Amino acid sequence: MTEGGPIMGVVLALAAVVLAAVAVLASRGTVPLLGVLAVLCLTARPVRQRLGTLVREPLGATLASFLVWALATTSWSPERAHGQSVVLSAALLALAGLVSTLAARTVPVRGARLAAGGLVWGAALLLALTAIELMSGSALLGLARALVGASGAVTVNSINPATAILALLAVAALPVLARRSGGLAVLFLLAVLAVLALAPMAAAAIAAALGALVAALALRAPRATTGFVLAVILLALLGAPLLRSLVDPDAAWIGELPASWRHRVLMWQFVAERIAERPWFGWGFDAARGIPGGDAELFVGALTVPLHPHNLALQVWLELGAVGAVLFAAIALVVLGAPLRPEGAVDAPAAAALAATWAVLAFANYGAWQNWWLALAWLIATLAIAAARAAAAEPE
Repeated sequence: MTEGGPIMGVVLALAAVVLAAVAVLASRGTVPLLGVLAVLCLTARPVRQRLGTLVREPLGATLASFLVWALATTSWSPERAHGQSVVLSAALLALAGLVSTLAARTVPVRGARLAAGGLVWGAALLLALTAIELMSGSALLGLARALVGASGAVTVNSINPATAILALLAVAALPVLARRSGGLAVLFLLAVLAVLALAPMAAAAIAAALGALVAALALRAPRATTGFVLAVILLALLGAPLLRSLVDPDAAWIGELPASWRHRVLMWQFVAERIAERPWFGWGFDAARGIPGGDAELFVGALTVPLHPHNLALQVWLELGAVGAVLFAAIALVVLGAPLRPEGAVDAPAAAALAATWAVLAFANYGAWQNWWLALAWLIATLAIAAARAAAAEPE
């Protein structure tokens, strides 16, 4: 596989299909999946020839700067040893992700078309598997755990990672489907939203719906829509500490929220107060799990900060301070600024839609440094880049 070509396209297509199975049966499997994909990508000569350019490119340089700062902050983190191991994991995932996305950027058109087809089939498979799981009470996951002798009970929330992955994979597949048949794309979107509406985690359905809406708007005004999405993400990221002055923790409406959202609002208020104590440099990388007062109960069964604040912006500010927030904003500028350039690897509508979908989940659900979540972002980006490369070769 020295030149990449169709074989690399098959590898990328298989990654999409395997991702669908991993999403349902072992969501943490996104980490080894990305690792295997990166190793296979290294067998392609175009990838090996350009490896040295990765850290000199804007994304590689900004990621390196961010990781260096994250490592520096572990020196004052209450979770120093664990934080250092998480930085190392994030760095290895970033390296694997950069290699995989480089392969997607350099794969020949024929291989890119195979990858785009795999993306659609992977999304369709995950839609079917998620529907089965929701209707059967996660029977497939239960069977898989029983076969391997895994410990831990299957709960109603065990399906949540799969629904998040479905939202992202479906939004990534929509542009591919839309180019083949607009009607088919609409039917697929409606099926995805119907399935996600049954899920216990509402954020997945909201994320998919928002992503589809942004994609539709971006088709008419790609630069304006992508710029707007970027501005909203930057505002949410850089303005996160203002939550402390915007929300009254004693407001009556907070008590009327569902328990999960009441927990989030009160937790975010607590985190905003801790940010105000160390606004410039933060409490140190991965400090959220050991922040003073984080182990107290807000109400029965709800720790103040259960490992992380379920909000990317607040976690960045809490652990890395204003310096970290600016560096993360630089990453967002590179990622969403690239599609606005003529040579961008992903077209603006696809980038804007995926960014909006990801933002809903990142700002309301998952820990910023969870390995499976970081690996998932790289996998989705790789598949989206390959699909965009295939689309760019199609006649207007």
